[in-house]
Amino acid sequence: ENPPSEEMNQHTALATTEKCMPPPGSPSTFAPYARTLPSAIPLPICWKRNELALLAVCNPGLAPLQDAAATTLQLVSEFMALVDAGISQRFPTIFPPGLITWERWVWAASVYTSRVLPVQCYLNKGEKAAQSHVVGEDEAFQSPADVWNELGVMIPLLDMLNHDESAQVTWESAVPQDDMLMNGEDDNEGEQIESHSPRTVLHKRVKKGSQVYTHYGNWNNQELILRYGFAQMSNTNDEVRIGWTIQDCCGNVKPPSDYTPTFVKDVVAAAAAAQGEESCDAKSSGGKVYSVESGSNTIGSWWTKNRIEVLEKNTSSDANTIAMLKQGKHLVAYAKSDGTFHPIFLSACVVGTMSP
Repeated sequence: ENPPSEEMNQHTALATTEKCMPPPGSPSTFAPYARTLPSAIPLPICWKRNELALLAVCNPGLAPLQDAAATTLQLVSEFMALVDAGISQRFPTIFPPGLITWERWVWAASVYTSRVLPVQCYLNKGEKAAQSHVVGEDEAFQSPADVWNELGVMIPLLDMLNHDESAQVTWESAVPQDDMLMNGEDDNEGEQIESHSPRTVLHKRVKKGSQVYTHYGNWNNQELILRYGFAQMSNTNDEVRIGWTIQDCCGNVKPPSDYTPTFVKDVVAAAAAAQGEESCDAKSSGGKVYSVESGSNTIGSWWTKNRIEVLEKNTSSDANTIAMLKQGKHLVAYAKSDGTFHPIFLSACVVGTMSP
């Protein structure tokens, strides 16, 4: 075959360029949007060392500290890869020397993390992934669909709304002109939805000058800190990691000589008060269930092979988890702020307090 002519190549390139042009009336650059972005984001990856050290002194802070460290290492790796690949030399007009710095790289990552939205916010109503998106006449995907699904989108103005559980607005995806969507479970039921562009719908009256809120999602405080840089007081979705080991629950252990169970103290005090006498310390006797030191002989005598097998069966734990427990490692699960906790704790405590 003869190679395509130079004129044809130029025509093809021009046609491709025209398809990628933004819709009429769009800004020629992202500068207007970039000027609305904050100069600093309070994500942990932006914290100073003394601020990160505060996370290390509390048990709930260890997980976000580890996540921040892992994210920082990933950012370092990606930053060095771009620099080593010579991005400034390959695209000098876009990235002139000195433009890409570590501080700006972290800022860009924090802005993206705190403002990115799922790709479904850009897609048409009913589309679940970018692969199923029906491209409009003045629209073109300049990246593969998988990239859209993974990275999401940033929507000006919508990303300026703060979070509140009683949000006044919701986001509605676009309904194209040619689509016939019904406001019901079956396409033959309900009212037809009129075509419209993507829009934010306000559901409550808001006074002039008042702040409008949206809902970021049902995140616990750890996720809120890592994603947005804040924690929420009385967060109903908050949870904390709790650890349990077999040494926390060992039976037939004699209590310390100065230990008196609270309920025994109350009974003795009530009896003494009824007789008009002073209460005396009541000593408990017999073996109880206590936490013991790691390596104690009591662990092996209480946590027999049969008890371990019952624990494995009732907690649906695998062999690796049981092996870790035998080594003194923690069985970790979550307890929520509303008082509920993972049932594995109850199962473990029941097995641990069963009579031999």
